[in-house]
Amino acid sequence: WLHGLLISFCLFFLSLCSIISLHLSLLITSLVALPFAIFATQGLDSAFLCVCFVSFEHCLWSQA
Repeated sequence: WLHGLLISFCLFFLSLCSIISLHLSLLITSLVALPFAIFATQGLDSAFLCVCFVSFEHCLWSQA
């Protein structure tokens, strides 16, 4: 009984760690790639700012 509980806990913990590391690596990749994409593409900087503003505005309205 305890052995099965320990195995299921380890599987859950390992899958959680892999999900967190995947999201962290995607965040780091986007933070590195985004400035290069903004400078290489005309108009992308304003589109990125609009997306950030809409996301921030949505976050503020959802907390109110």
